[in-house]
Amino acid sequence: MRDKSIEVPVMLAVWMGFRRGDAIGLRWSDVDFARGTICVQGSISTRCGRKTKSADAIYYKAPKTPPATVYLLCRASWQPICAIYAGGSKSSAYHTEWIDYVSVDAVGQLIKPDLVTRNFPLLLNRIGLRHIRFHDLRYSCATLPPEEGTSLKGVQDWLGHKNFTLTADTYAHVTVRTR
Repeated sequence: MRDKSIEVPVMLAVWMGFRRGDAIGLRWSDVDFARGTICVQGSISTRCGRKTKSADAIYYKAPKTPPATVYLLCRASWQPICAIYAGGSKSSAYHTEWIDYVSVDAVGQLIKPDLVTRNFPLLLNRIGLRHIRFHDLRYSCATLPPEEGTSLKGVQDWLGHKNFTLTADTYAHVTVRTR
């Protein structure tokens, strides 16, 4: 997955339980490296319907994912390097419209949510893993903490669920394997 356009969203989903749109909507200004925190301010989604002429219409909305600890965004800090290789931010080869977003491709274009959805199964197939939905990565992220002693209440806070019932109903099977 390294150096693939969907690397950052996948890693944010696996290790931190981010939803697809929250991972793509993450901006560098949301990341506080000194404090080791992320405060997701918005989510990216596509709008497809009668009122839009294109399935590629992108819009920014309020996020669902809560702030989380940062430890894997250093890999994503390649964006400024890509801008230099593309001729700098003044070059027409590098797009600056999305310069403050973390999940962009090598020429600065924002990764579209549907690109993640389409390419994730291809990635799984290529590396020999069974098919799962991208959103299922949140389940994986929620499975490990209880096995290490974290309460389901802690998982609720981490994943940003509004109430404990949703977390307990969704992840109750996890408690069978906990200590």
